[in-house]
Amino acid sequence: MRPTFGDFTTDPARLGNSTARYEGCHPARDHLEIDAGGSVELDFTLDDGAVPAQATLTVTALVSLLGKSLGHAPVDVTVNGRVLIADFTIPGGAIPQDTALAVPGELLVPGTNTLRLRSSADAHSMLWLYRITLDPYHAIGGARRAMAEEAAREAVFAFRAERRAVGSASWRPAPRLLVHLDRGEHSPPGQLAWRGQDGAEAAVSFQSAMTDFYGHYRAADGSPAEYRGRLEARSAFPEGTDDGTVHRFRTEEGWGGGWHASGELRLLVEDGGAPVERVTWRDQAGNSGSVSLRAAVCGPDTAPASDGFIGYYQRVNEGPIGYRGASPSVSPKPETAAARLSTVEQWRSYLAEYSADVLRVADESELTAFSEEQRAAGWLGYEGAGEDRVAALEDRLGTRLPPSFRAFLGASDGWRHLSAFMYELLTADTVDWLRDAMPGFTDDIKDGADDEELDAEFALMDRSLLISGDADAQYWLLDPGDVSEDGEWAAYIWASWYPGLGDRHASFAELVAAERTSFEELKGHEGHGVHPEGAEELVAKGRAQALRGEVEAAMATFEEAAVKGSGAGAYLKVVLGAFLDRSCVHHDIRRGVLHRPHVIEAVGLEQVRAEVAPLFLRRSAEDWTGAPGWYISTLGDVLPALGTPGSGDDTADWIARAAAFVPPVLPESPAFQQALDLARTLARQGDTDESWTVIETALPHWHSDSPHRIAPVILLTDPVLGDLITPHRARRIVTMPRGEGSGVTTP
Repeated sequence: MRPTFGDFTTDPARLGNSTARYEGCHPARDHLEIDAGGSVELDFTLDDGAVPAQATLTVTALVSLLGKSLGHAPVDVTVNGRVLIADFTIPGGAIPQDTALAVPGELLVPGTNTLRLRSSADAHSMLWLYRITLDPYHAIGGARRAMAEEAAREAVFAFRAERRAVGSASWRPAPRLLVHLDRGEHSPPGQLAWRGQDGAEAAVSFQSAMTDFYGHYRAADGSPAEYRGRLEARSAFPEGTDDGTVHRFRTEEGWGGGWHASGELRLLVEDGGAPVERVTWRDQAGNSGSVSLRAAVCGPDTAPASDGFIGYYQRVNEGPIGYRGASPSVSPKPETAAARLSTVEQWRSYLAEYSADVLRVADESELTAFSEEQRAAGWLGYEGAGEDRVAALEDRLGTRLPPSFRAFLGASDGWRHLSAFMYELLTADTVDWLRDAMPGFTDDIKDGADDEELDAEFALMDRSLLISGDADAQYWLLDPGDVSEDGEWAAYIWASWYPGLGDRHASFAELVAAERTSFEELKGHEGHGVHPEGAEELVAKGRAQALRGEVEAAMATFEEAAVKGSGAGAYLKVVLGAFLDRSCVHHDIRRGVLHRPHVIEAVGLEQVRAEVAPLFLRRSAEDWTGAPGWYISTLGDVLPALGTPGSGDDTADWIARAAAFVPPVLPESPAFQQALDLARTLARQGDTDESWTVIETALPHWHSDSPHRIAPVILLTDPVLGDLITPHRARRIVTMPRGEGSGVTTP
């Protein structure tokens, strides 16, 4: 199911896999106002075979107030003319609320579907609609992420600005304010402050849909003024930046005693005055940062651009960390895979190492894919193609091959299992243009698509060189229409299970390197680390980071350990991730724990039953409406008391048994156990805020002697306390230093 949404915080609305019709509606600053009897209809498409058993409809809206009283605007929702919910009251107030509704699969059909949201004709106030998203039951949040990514593409904002001097009654036009701030986190700025090189400074706050800003401005001579603006234009980078200087930096974040590579920072703040020398911001997700730019240099377009910055960055609910950056023009460029693999000899050495890795961790069933000669030689390829055969291929194609692929053929004319899903690379005799090797292939997969982005993708495929054979529903392609200065062609994987083209790789060598990394990750998570050295040290490091509240750092460290084959690292990453986002934790537990014997063996069956099993049961019951057999078989021997596959039990019976499951209780320290008992008592009495206060106060005292416990998971699974742990509180639990990480002496 394609991401389906309607974002009405902009005018016109931003739509995904849908078209919209309106009746009795009026676009406002950051929402759609729906009058009494007014309606919004979304037509969306479901492909054949893509109709989910259940979908989740999320409506973000509020009912406008009537003075100081609650408004009244009941809502009817229909799907394909059938009532989903009638006369439903959406909360009123000043903050839009998310309302989630289950859409049974029987209401949906292949092809065009129509969703209608109508405000009652008896409404006394307006319904303010912000967003509508529709997700299949197994991928909740996908449409919202797609919507955020779509909005993030339009991250260049131009505002028509005004200033009003102190004591003046009139606003006067000010130079346009141009803003672009992007760390790749898909969250626009909520607040922004800056200082120019002449001493002028300003601080503003943006409306959530970025339609307006308000703040204050102090000129270079010290005179203050009110400052406001209205959005004039919004565009995708780099459109709209011609009149400004965009600072681009390769960045690093400082934590754990070292500096670690981070993403690119793009920064543009132009207010008609002197170039900026300092910028401070908080984005709409709550993350914040501040940078002080170093001396400007002349960029390639002669515009002055800073050569770097120092500063700090702070993710929401975490402590501040160091942040620094340098201009790409002065930053050392990492050596590319194409540079490392530019000769036949380099490829032979690389492929020999890769062959050894594959054979070392392969199980018996995987070894059967290779001949006895290949296994004995430790070489999963073939004899290299001579220069005459490579030249003959180039004559047949009418073009010279990109250097890294040409050198690869010289090292091995084809290959076996160059990745987990690619079983055979073609030889110099069989490589061919996709359009000739598979006539009509792109026509078959277009399926009537008329999207411009898809048309460009199909055009790329039509001109591409097919270099792969037998595979798991995928093809490796080289694009002669995208050539680098050193002659390398961009490389892609087309797979039916994406569907479509995957990430762009700068060369064939980069594609091979990426697939080798993927192979190491897959084998590591299966418990067969390709390079297992140092896994235990990484788990200990991650545990220390987690107890200090350094959540992102700990997650990255546990992932490193998991790739090295550590079951403990994989388990602790899943547990920590449960506090950050519970919406998909049951899938993470299924994939990362229940299907991984080495993980269960590493931490012990008792801990799995006490911590992740109840988490899995709770989210599974909330997210599934089908027969219970799938969950029972997934749990396997972990919880045999729930039944056996094929028992014939209906969902209600299974959910009742799951709810009745009493997990083992892991020991807590006396001080924390006392806090848990008191918190439960308060929660039963309805004093949930006080109950949370008791827990929050006790968190620094939580500790465990087990190296495989890093947080009190009981707070997520306890039948009394679990309901008061909101997402914000769950994140607070793991970002607060605990035990030895807090420095608190725990009895």
